[in-house]
Amino acid sequence: MTSRRDQPESEDALAIAVAALSYIATQPKILERFFALTGLEAHSIEEAAATRGFANGALLTANGAG
Repeated sequence: MTSRRDQPESEDALAIAVAALSYIATQPKILERFFALTGLEAHSIEEAAATRGFANGALLTANGAG
């Protein structure tokens, strides 16, 4: 059995970013701001998620810093 401590930090960061994006998706005003700040649209999130820096942007927006 693999413990959480055995996972690389990048996997932890990705899991947090996914949770942040999931939260953003449930908050219409925050989601609108996320789209405005990133220039993304709903159909382009999957492609953008594969780019460097996307996770940071999601975390900053969910945290209210964006």
